[in-house]
Formats: sequence, C-alpha cells, structure tokens
Amino acid sequence: MNMTIRLFRKLSAIRSKVAYEYGNKKHFFCKPKAFWYALCPYLKKYGKSRHKAVLAYLGREEAELIEKYRNAICENKQSAYISDDCPIWVMWWQGANYPPIVKLCLDSISRNKGNHPLHILDKTNYKEYITLPNGLEEKLVKNNNLACLADVIRFGLLSKYGGIWLDATIYVSKPITGWQLPLYSIRHSKGNPRYVLDGWRWSAFMFACEKGEILPKFLYEAFLMYFNKNNYLIDYFLVDYLIAIIYLNNHYVRKEIDSLPADNTDTLELLMNLSQPYNETWLQSCLQKRCFHKLDWRVKIGSPDSILAHLMKIDEQH
Repeated sequence: MNMTIRLFRKLSAIRSKVAYEYGNKKHFFCKPKAFWYALCPYLKKYGKSRHKAVLAYLGREEAELIEKYRNAICENKQSAYISDDCPIWVMWWQGANYPPIVKLCLDSISRNKGNHPLHILDKTNYKEYITLPNGLEEKLVKNNNLACLADVIRFGLLSKYGGIWLDATIYVSKPITGWQLPLYSIRHSKGNPRYVLDGWRWSAFMFACEKGEILPKFLYEAFLMYFNKNNYLIDYFLVDYLIAIIYLNNHYVRKEIDSLPADNTDTLELLMNLSQPYNETWLQSCLQKRCFHKLDWRVKIGSPDSILAHLMKIDEQH
C-alpha cells in the first residue's frame, strides 16, 4: 500500500511538472512540440531534442550578446584566483523566518565562513548591493519566478563584486577558504541526459569567481535581455541553458569550466541519506569527503533517530 501511495504521488508530481512546463513552452513552440519538450526530462536520452530546441531559440534571441562576448576575456587579471576573504552571498527571499533545513544550512555556512564576510540577503536588503532594472522584480514575483529572480541577483552580484554564491540549502562541513582559480563551481562525477550538456560540468547552485569574470557578466546581461523580451520561462533550468550558451561560444569560459577540479563530487549524497538511521561512521565519512552538500528545504525531519535529526541536534549545540 505504501509503495502504491508513493507511486501515485510521484506520478502526480510528474503530471504537475509537465503541465507547468507545457504552459510555458507553448509560448515558444507549437503545441505538439511544447508538449513533447515538456515530457523530455522524463525520457532520458530520448529527450535530448529539448536541449537542441531551447539552445537554438536562445541562440537566436541572444545572438547580439553572444557576439559581444564571443572573444571576451576577464579584464581583471591582477589576481587570477578566488581569495580566502572574498564575500559569501546567500539568499532566502522570504527573510529570517527560515525553514529548518535552511536554518541548518545557514548556521553551517556561518560556522565555516572563515575570513569571508557573509551576506545573507532577502527581498529587502539585496537592494543595498545591486539595483535591478525598473519593473524586473515585480515582473518575476508576479509570475512566481523567484528562482529566476535569485539567478539574476546571483550573477549580478558575482559580476559586480566577485565572491562565492551558495544556495541557502547548501550544508557546509569544512572551513571555506579560496581557490587558486578565477572561477569555481561544483562538478559531478557523472552526467544525466535530463540536463543540458548532461549537467555534470557545473552546478548553478554554487558558483565562485573573481570580480569581472566573463561568465557572470554574460549571465547577468543575458537574463536582463531575456526578461526584457519574454514573460514566460522557456525552461525551468533556464540558468543552465544560458551557462551552456557562453560555454559553447566563448573559448575562455569553456577552458575555465573544463579545468574545474572534481573535488566536491556526489554533493547530493547527504541529501539522499537524510532519512536513514543515524550512523556516526557513515556521517563523519560523508562530511569529510567534501565541503559542500546540497540539501532540499522541503525535507521533513521525520524520525528522531535519523541522520537529519542528528544534524539538527549538532546545530543546536553550537
């Protein structure tokens, strides 16, 4: 019975996501193609036509910007690395009434921030650091595109100041230092055809860079251009498609991404085991393997003997 309920809930969730994607995609493609592309994320390798179609559309829409950045390189080469005292940027739009997982992650970032100044942003105080074009915030909030709004703010801040962007659902288990690199992101040990370019080269939820890097500059301008022309999302993972666009069209950015170290792979391992019974040996091994662990704010604490419950207890003791 429990398996039947879980299957029903999973199918209901898929149906809802397909309906959402179709509702957006029908504004960019004919209805049969829009429905097919909405199904593509669940068709594994048979769904790659979606990537080709979305990249082609964005390539046309952003053609002028792509040409502007095709041969661009970072102008700030005084320090070609991410320092151990650059700013950390984290955002939770709703403000300080954090869900338990978000509070857990923010506390872990604060404990491990080292010499980095930590900026926890919300819908009010982000304006102290960046000014968006008139009407953009209202447009995205009205259309319930808060994730895209966070993407715009993310790459605007990284372009203007540099630093480290961490999603508010990243648990940090080691001190955060810096990198002897101009650009850093978490790469994965294997790809998944559900995501553009198989999705293993970078993680949009965690980017770090020096000030003036090409990737965040392009992404910020690309988002502004996109939402100046469009009211709907061509794909939920628009940010990854825009990263793919600059990756495919700028040799400098491609070289930077291809040079990223595989030093934080399997970043979802902790998330996948949060509901498991607490095992001290396993947990310590997991936390020592990597610094950054991507979680999900929707996860419930559940059993008091679970790994998540234990992490919550550790957090309360600090």
